[in-house]
Amino acid sequence: MKRRPPGGARRTRARWVHRLQNELHDHRRNALSSLRRLAATPFQSALTVAVLAVALALPAALLVAVAELERIAGGLDLEGQITVFLRREVVPEAGRALAEQLAQRPQLAAARYVSSAEALAQFREHSGWGDLVELLDENPLPASIELVPARPLAEDLEALRGLAAELEARPEVDQVVLDVAWLERLAALATLVRRVGWGLGATLALGVLLVVGNTVRLAVESRREEIQVVMWVGGTDAYVRRPFLYTGLWLGGGAGLGAFFLVWLGFRLLRLAVAPAAEFYPALDQLGGPGAAACAALVGVGALLGLVGARLAVAAQLRTLRGP
Repeated sequence: MKRRPPGGARRTRARWVHRLQNELHDHRRNALSSLRRLAATPFQSALTVAVLAVALALPAALLVAVAELERIAGGLDLEGQITVFLRREVVPEAGRALAEQLAQRPQLAAARYVSSAEALAQFREHSGWGDLVELLDENPLPASIELVPARPLAEDLEALRGLAAELEARPEVDQVVLDVAWLERLAALATLVRRVGWGLGATLALGVLLVVGNTVRLAVESRREEIQVVMWVGGTDAYVRRPFLYTGLWLGGGAGLGAFFLVWLGFRLLRLAVAPAAEFYPALDQLGGPGAAACAALVGVGALLGLVGARLAVAAQLRTLRGP
């Protein structure tokens, strides 16, 4: 068996290090040269990045809005939204005892018994139909128990639904009203907006690929003779392709950064618009908008789309340059 001569491992390692240094130098040179070429046509480059940024910002804004909507809904406190109506034959002592028993449940923060007389007085005060109440022979309103959830309905909805079903099975309970229709509508709206956001995102992602691909195609055409010379002297496809891939990377990454700025600015303006309503709905004051994670995601998605679009465009152009 032939032994490796002394120093062979060091020479092999040195060759690999030298090759890696050359690759890194070539990548750095291509990255800077592609950036300089874009800077040489600032208006055209800025217009392309702006178009791509708007395309990325639209679905991103919808998805961020859904996330903010769900977070704000989770922070809303809906006290008094669960009402247990008692049967007519239930005496006040039994109703108060049931309220005290329900107040011990872990899902509830409080339970308040409301007699039929109190319910009638509240109706007379707040309904504006007080004069008509005087015409009634008897009080039509039943006694009830108002339940205050320990946590927001959005966070404990299933447990509260189970409690409502349990209470409706009790003989002294006539009806349980759990007002969650708005939550169901909110969930349906969030699902719809999320689906629209993903569908719009897929459509506009295709548009980003086409815009980047067309930009890179024009760049390849402008350097056709230079590329042909490189190919004639033995330049590989990877060598020819590399500067254009960096062009797509710069365009896509810049568009992602621009899209983040547009979404951030939109949510800043929205927060100013809803500031008066935050006095009545404090959860609206928590409207934040996109953060660092959204910024990284947009820049990453934009850069990836730019690379893919550039790769497809360069591959098609190289096939054309080689000919049949």
